[in-house]
Amino acid sequence: MEHSTAPRQDRGPHFSGRVEDEALLRGLGRFGDDVKPDGALYAHFIRSPHAFAKLGRIDTAAAKAAPGVVAVFTAADLEAAHYHSISHGHPIPGRGGKPPVSPHRPVLAEKRVMHVGEPVAMVVAASAAQAQDAAEKVAVDYESLTPVTDAREALKAGAPQLWPDAPGNIGFDWTAPPDPDGKKQVALDKAFAEAAHVVRLELNNQRLVVNSLEPRTASASYDAAKNLFTIRCCTQSVSNMGMQICGIMGLKSDELRVLTDDVGGAFGMKGGAYSEYVAMLHAAKALNKPLHWASTRSEAFITDTHGRDSFYTVELALNKRGRFLALRVGCVGNLGAYVTGVAHFVFTLHIGGCLPTIYDIPLMQLNTKCVLTNTVPTGPYRGAGRPEASYLLERLIDAAAEKTGIDAAELRRRNLIAPENSLHHGFRQRVRQRRFSRGLRTRAQARRLRRFPGAQENGEEERQAARHRHRRLS
Repeated sequence: MEHSTAPRQDRGPHFSGRVEDEALLRGLGRFGDDVKPDGALYAHFIRSPHAFAKLGRIDTAAAKAAPGVVAVFTAADLEAAHYHSISHGHPIPGRGGKPPVSPHRPVLAEKRVMHVGEPVAMVVAASAAQAQDAAEKVAVDYESLTPVTDAREALKAGAPQLWPDAPGNIGFDWTAPPDPDGKKQVALDKAFAEAAHVVRLELNNQRLVVNSLEPRTASASYDAAKNLFTIRCCTQSVSNMGMQICGIMGLKSDELRVLTDDVGGAFGMKGGAYSEYVAMLHAAKALNKPLHWASTRSEAFITDTHGRDSFYTVELALNKRGRFLALRVGCVGNLGAYVTGVAHFVFTLHIGGCLPTIYDIPLMQLNTKCVLTNTVPTGPYRGAGRPEASYLLERLIDAAAEKTGIDAAELRRRNLIAPENSLHHGFRQRVRQRRFSRGLRTRAQARRLRRFPGAQENGEEERQAARHRHRRLS
């Protein structure tokens, strides 16, 4: 599995800091839709208009006869390849040691569609416009089912059950910290029972649609002589992308090449594989032709991994002087229709690892239910975990200040972690060590980059020279 970004050149002795700014400001950046393979065909995806429905007959005859159309692919055309799930949850232990439930996420919808925007078929044509026009001729029979889109509603008795292996629609049940003998639970309950003040809030961290500056794009090709697949896509992690696609398609590491150029926004949602990439790689081999696809903005809203969408019940126990005694957090997190790789981390480890932020709270407990619903799958986005933890505590402290009559700033000051117990202790020494280590890495990376040959094709040499000129002059 070969991973690559755009080639770089040695910038001389001043090798540190940002390298991308000048090229991007001068319009010399190169993004996913700027590079298309010679003779590429164009892909367009038919997507479900239903949040939850049984999938019936898919009539592709009219689309296949449309001008410029080369092929139309459905799940039936991919069945013989036996592809694995597009995404599945990382198997961390939950309550009672049970790992997360990870329903199979097909490349193209098979028997049911689980959220609006799920890909059902792919049209391949000589141009993007022809592919889009032909897609309107694909007739799909749907039998609409009652969906559930709110995670809290999905937990109620009588709610539609989406997956048989996830009773109550619970994909992952988790609690922290570990309490094998139950002593922490006893101490927590006692702290709340004996507290002079108890503050309780219900808070909602709303769902986010990422809307990145550059929508997702991909080019796929296959070299039969070398048995080598190549995917060029805008991703923040070529390593993760390559490992996931190899796992999905059952490829060896040397049978896939992953390329990326400049990336116009990611923050988590471009870190993993998507259905479109696998479908395109399959078609590239089947047709022996390269393919290109660029998501529209409206597609991105219903296909790109979303963020957040969680509901919290938070409780804080305080003594008469306003000192924090215990914190209890209950979370209901919306996973969406399928489980992306570390979606359940956001509502569990990420938040749990950030509590109690900067405050000294002797006892804490976080109880989380990660719920499957008929919505676009969620995942980490822009520091997931840190915003939630700060949001919960700061709102709770404001409510505590109002209830106790203690000034909010003073209440925070009384409960700050003491300097000698904080990570800031010894800060200056760590800064000096970090600067020394960064210098070693800079010099080592400069030596490695001197071995890269200058790229001669597609104006890459000029682009890279412009990108790094400001450092040579400094």
